[in-house]
Formats: sequence, structure tokens, C-alpha cells
Amino acid sequence: MNMEIFPLISIVFLYFFIALIKPYIKSFNPCAICAAVSFTWLVMLVLWLTGSQIEAQGIAILMGMSITGIMYKSEKFYKENKIKNFWLVRLIIIIGGFYLVKGVFEAKWNLVLFIAVIASLSVSILSFFFQNTTHDDVLKEQKTLGRKSSLIKKLENCC
Repeated sequence: MNMEIFPLISIVFLYFFIALIKPYIKSFNPCAICAAVSFTWLVMLVLWLTGSQIEAQGIAILMGMSITGIMYKSEKFYKENKIKNFWLVRLIIIIGGFYLVKGVFEAKWNLVLFIAVIASLSVSILSFFFQNTTHDDVLKEQKTLGRKSSLIKKLENCC
């Protein structure tokens, strides 16, 4: 199969397939497009690592899409659990994800492991310290401390 059109076929097919079976999956609620993109780049990455003629750039672009999807899925979790300062976690996910993908394609496995551990620990620690605090709580705290809230509002609502 021509690997130039593989993502087109794979993502479209998997998207519709996952969307159709999603109502029957009770324990896990995957985003159909996220799962389709992730599965596609995983297959392409395995083929690339085993020596197939696949352009790394296409895989990296799909991986970047997944990183952005992880960020948005995480944001939903943070809002539902009233965890503050997601803007910092957003930066960790995007920057950590960039260097993680870069490390994979440069075959710097120690760097990949290091970034994965540091990013995971950072997100876990931040989540623990900022849990059960709403965005409004952060703004009130900033006003109490005499700080302007506009920067925090801009960071939290950047999307």
C-alpha cells in the first residue's frame, strides 16, 4: 500500500468504526478521531522502526495531533475535578510532547524516558497541589494578594 494515502484511509475508516462501536463500550469512552489518529501513527511508527519506507514527518505530525488531543482531554478532566492552573499543565504537555516526539525520531531513548518521567511527575505533582480549587478561587486569591488577575485569566483561557 502507498504510505502516502494510508493515513487518509486508516483515519477515515477507524473514525467511523470507533464512532459506531462507541455506544457499546461502557467502561472506556474514547474520542473517535483521537483513537483513529493514534492508532494510525502507532502502526506507521512500528513500520518505520522496522525499516519500512515511511516519511517520519507524517508520523510526527500525527503524533503532534495526539499530543494536542491529550491536552484537550486533560483540560476536561481538570475542569471536572476543579483543579486550578491548567495553563501550566498545558505547557508541560505541549513542550514535553514536542521533545518526546523529537527524541523518538532521533532515537534518543534516554531523553524520551527522561522527558516522559519528568513531564508525568510534574503534571502529577501540580495536579495534587492544585486539586479542588476552582478558577474563581485562584482569582480571589490573586486579588487578596493584591495581584491583577488578567494574566491568570489569559493563561487559563488561552484557547
